[in-house]
Amino acid sequence: MSLDDWIESSLNDLNRAQMCLKMNDFECTCFYSQQAVEKILKAYLLKYGNFLKTHSLVKLAQRCSNYGLDLSNFVQELKNLEIHYSAARYPNAKISYRVEYSEELAKWCLETAIKIINIVLKLLREKNE
Repeated sequence: MSLDDWIESSLNDLNRAQMCLKMNDFECTCFYSQQAVEKILKAYLLKYGNFLKTHSLVKLAQRCSNYGLDLSNFVQELKNLEIHYSAARYPNAKISYRVEYSEELAKWCLETAIKIINIVLKLLREKNE
C-alpha cells in the first residue's frame, strides 16, 4: 500500500466513526477512531520508509517522533484511545479495561482522533512542499 492508500484508509475509518456516532453505535465509533489514528501514524512512518507492525498508538507515536512528529502532549490520549482496538471488539477486553461505552466516550474518541489526524496531515503537507 502507498502513502496515499494509508491516508485514504485513515480518513475512511474516520468517516465510519462519524457514521457510527450518528447511529448511536458507540463501540464502533471508538474502534474506528482508534483505527483512523493508527493508520495515519503508519502513513507518516511509511513516508520515511519505516513501518511498525503494531496496534499500539503510543509505540507508533514514539517511532514517528524520530521523524519530526511530536505527539508528546497526547500520550495519555493515545493510551486511552488505543484500548478500543480490543475493548470495542472483545467482551473480555471490555471487562478488563473497565470500559463503559457511552455517547460521551464516543465523542471524545472521535474528537481526539480528529485532532491527531489533523496534526499529522498538516505535517505531511508541510513536508511535501
